[in-house]
Amino acid sequence: MKDTVTRHHFIQLRAAGWSFVKIANELNVCRQTLQAWSKQYEKEIKDLHQLELDELREKYFASKTARTKLFGDALLDFKAEIDKRRGTYLPTEQLYKLMGRYAQLLKIELADD
Repeated sequence: MKDTVTRHHFIQLRAAGWSFVKIANELNVCRQTLQAWSKQYEKEIKDLHQLELDELREKYFASKTARTKLFGDALLDFKAEIDKRRGTYLPTEQLYKLMGRYAQLLKIELADD
């Protein structure tokens, strides 16, 4: 029987999406044992996987407050650019479209959950 450290390492690797073959080679445990552990620790694997996904979302996607600020600031920037517009590289029509899109995004962010 494998020790608790090996089982914990298995849970971490499985939650990270590793295959049974790769884990078997890494931990020197037969695939049948890993499959049994997978059933035994299904909830722990799923919970750890969800936690890792949540951490990635937090890292790569701003919070609702940060997105609201970002969209609002962009909207103000677009408005300021339109106000001072004097024939630059982005057509005014396109700038109005962008302003409309960011206004929609801001409205979505500010909608009640």
